[in-house]
Amino acid sequence: PEQLDAIHHQLGIDQPLLVQLVTYFTNLLHGDLGSSFVTKQPVTEVIQTRISNSLQLAGASLLLVMLVSIPGGMLAGAITREGRHPRGEVAFTALTSIMGALPEYLMATFLAFLFAVEIRLLPVAGAEGPQSLVLPALAVSLRPIAVLLRIVRVETLNVLAQDYIRTAHSKRLPQRLIYLRHT
Repeated sequence: PEQLDAIHHQLGIDQPLLVQLVTYFTNLLHGDLGSSFVTKQPVTEVIQTRISNSLQLAGASLLLVMLVSIPGGMLAGAITREGRHPRGEVAFTALTSIMGALPEYLMATFLAFLFAVEIRLLPVAGAEGPQSLVLPALAVSLRPIAVLLRIVRVETLNVLAQDYIRTAHSKRLPQRLIYLRHT
């Protein structure tokens, strides 16, 4: 009991709730997030040592999502517009539904097994070079890619049904110009 009381006093949880909140927010405004229970280091130091890897992963994932989903969704919308290629539309919807429903941890496990264990193409873990960023970025971005692919496809179909697109077609503008500039 004496040790427990000492820990409560050290953490400040033996004081009233209002005093705890004021102390917490005062420390937070000064950049003091306390110390880690595991490593006993200040939390700000732990965050500073690990933030660069997290930012690299977030940036790579965002870039991958934007580079794949926007052109892919527009392409899928262009291919399946006006009821064309119904089997392709069903395959697209099924694939993006499955990809969007799988949790990231399951996707990461599958990708690590396939590309790191079976094919031995990419490293399983570590932070040495850009090849170690491929699997985590892919695992984190596949779900948002699937969702955004579907959204961009639907919006592309909505735009392709507009009057100004029909006018551009009637003016016999080249297809690439219609899709890249107008759509």
